[in-house]
Amino acid sequence: MDMRVDTNALIDGASSITEAIEIIEFLIGIVEKRLKLAGEEFTSINYTRTSNRVATATDALNDMNARLEMAKKYLGKLMECVEAYNRIRF
Repeated sequence: MDMRVDTNALIDGASSITEAIEIIEFLIGIVEKRLKLAGEEFTSINYTRTSNRVATATDALNDMNARLEMAKKYLGKLMECVEAYNRIRF
């Protein structure tokens, strides 16, 4: 029995993960830039509290990106296995 596995779904998944990572990185950049600009305008306890909350949020986003990168890596390994399987001929 000869069987071939289509890798298009895996490739689409990897592209989607890459796009999500890029969007999250872009959003983190915007948040950090705006917070920096706000910090130049005033200093107060409220700014410090807000800045701490934003730091917590960006840390969570960075963690999400790290997990997406790991998922992308594992998806790449899965694609390699599927392609190796597709090359096997009986």
